[in-house]
Order: sequence, then C-alpha cells, then structure tokens
Amino acid sequence: MRKAFVISPIGEEGSEIRQHADDVFDFIIEPALKVFNIELIRSDKIPETGKISSQIYNSIRTSDLCIVVLSFDNPNVFYELAVAQCAVRPVVILIEEGHKLPFDIKDERSVFYDLKARSYVEKKYINAIIEIIKNLEDNDYKVEPSIPGFKPLEEKDIALDFLGQTQTFGSHDDWSDIYKSTEEKFYLMGITLDAWRRGKDFEKHMIDKASNGLKIKMLMMHEENPALLQMIYEKTGVSVEKVRSDIKFNFKTFSEIAEKSDNIEVKRVLYGTIKCTAVFNDYFALYMPHLYSQKGGYIPLWKAGENSYLYKLLMEEFETLWNINNQTISDNSTDFL
Repeated sequence: MRKAFVISPIGEEGSEIRQHADDVFDFIIEPALKVFNIELIRSDKIPETGKISSQIYNSIRTSDLCIVVLSFDNPNVFYELAVAQCAVRPVVILIEEGHKLPFDIKDERSVFYDLKARSYVEKKYINAIIEIIKNLEDNDYKVEPSIPGFKPLEEKDIALDFLGQTQTFGSHDDWSDIYKSTEEKFYLMGITLDAWRRGKDFEKHMIDKASNGLKIKMLMMHEENPALLQMIYEKTGVSVEKVRSDIKFNFKTFSEIAEKSDNIEVKRVLYGTIKCTAVFNDYFALYMPHLYSQKGGYIPLWKAGENSYLYKLLMEEFETLWNINNQTISDNSTDFL
C-alpha cells in the first residue's frame, strides 16, 4: 500500500486552525486518497512514541507523496515542504482560496480550495486531487527535482547492513526467527528454495503462522525456464538436472502446504528470471545475489530495513515477477493464464 504524508498546520485542540485542518483532512484529502487506497499519515496521528521531528522527517522521506496545506502561512509547514522537495517527494499543495502561493513554489501542483458545502457535495476539490494523483501514478510517483540542476540529497541508508557470507548468518533458529517474528507477511524468492524446504518443522510453522493471519508467498524458478540453463555453473558441484529435480520436488511440497491454508501461495517463474534469493518479513529483507561462480553458502548477504531503498526495490522485483507469472498451484502445466 502506498503512503502519503500530510504536511499541515495543526494548532491547539479546539482552535480555529485545528478545526480547519481537520476539515481539509476529513472532507477533501481523505476522500480523494481513499480512491487509490493510499494510507494517510499526519504528524498528530503518528502512533509511535519518540522525537516527533525525527518521525516527521522519516515519514516525509519514506512516503510516496506529500500533501501540503499552506493555509495560515505556518513556518513549520514551509520548512517541511522544503524537506519534501529536497527528498524529491511528489508534492500536492492545497491552499485556501484568497491566498497567494509564494513565488518560489507557484509552479507546484496546487489546488485552491474552499470549505463550502456545495464544493464538498460536488467533490470539486476531491476530483482535482484525484486527477493530480492519476498523473503521478502514470509516472510511478517519480518526479524531477523542483530546482533545475539540483542534485537530490542522498539518503544514507542506515537500515542497510552487510552481514558477510550467507553461511555465517547464524543457526537454524536465527533463520526461522525471520518468520516467527513477523505478523503480516513472509515472502520467499529464490531459484529452488531448497534450504527452506529442508528446515526443521517448516511445514508446521508455516501452517500455524498462516492460521494466525500471516500472508505467505513463495516464488521459485520454473524448471522449464529457458534462463535456468545459463544460471548454473556445474563446476560449483551443482548440475542443471539436479536443480530442475529440486525445483519440481520443492514446488510439489510447497503446493501441498499451500493447499492447507488460503494464506499460503506458491508460484514458479517461467517469464522473467529470479537473480537473487530474497526473504521478506514485516521489518526487513535479506538479500543474496545469484553469483554464477559461487556456491550458495559463500554468497554475500545484506539485511535491508523495511524503509530502505533496497527493501522497496526487492519488493518491486518480487511483485513484478509474481504478477506476470499467473500459474496456480492446481495447474502443473507450462501453459500460463
């Protein structure tokens, strides 16, 4: 789900500014973004404890777009707008009719609004925001820097750790903690996923977690994928036929597990190629690139936090391969929908 951060004057509880901000949020912004199933965040609605300014900056940096309410000329709002522009976030500006946009931001996507009942009934400003977001969707929410020639501030991805070789990550319990500690999702992507199939009590844990609402997706190569032949270097001690045999067996095993829960899905990749092993939970992803010359245990391993660029990139890769390979577990042919 995409996220939007609302930069807005808040004001004291019960004040005119708070009432205005809530009305804009409830009657203009929220109905528009609900059309796209975009999660809305505003600073006074952030549930976590901690330093509010750090939470605001992180929310701006990690959101897909920012909605900025410039009414009341609040200096904090202008400052946070500048942060959003430096982070090269798409920005939609809302300002009450009768006010002028400052010269430096007059070319930003803007909606001049009022809070009249007729405007709400006719969805005048709701529809204006919807049209702007449709254009952003067409460009995958990517925008050019607001300042020509400006180089965006680099994000230092403090949520990215290099963990050395895959074989040094830890014990079986360390690997199993990846799915034991997550509540919403556990996704696997790899050529054979053989190590997971051989994990102690893997089937039992998967079914137990799925029964408690965990969404589990397993994505592996198809044994007939034409790229497979070029990915296996037999001098590492692994033959193409062995890999194909493992894929068939593991897909059958995982499919049988999936038949026991609606929250477990399995797919094979015939279109496209899996070029890494990746494991996702609610909090981080583990990334192991496929290296032609190396055995599995010697592959380098990175851990990427959920808000990191690498996590988002890997998730996009997973979802793209998942969506273009429509074979279901009940269809063992190579004919895809």
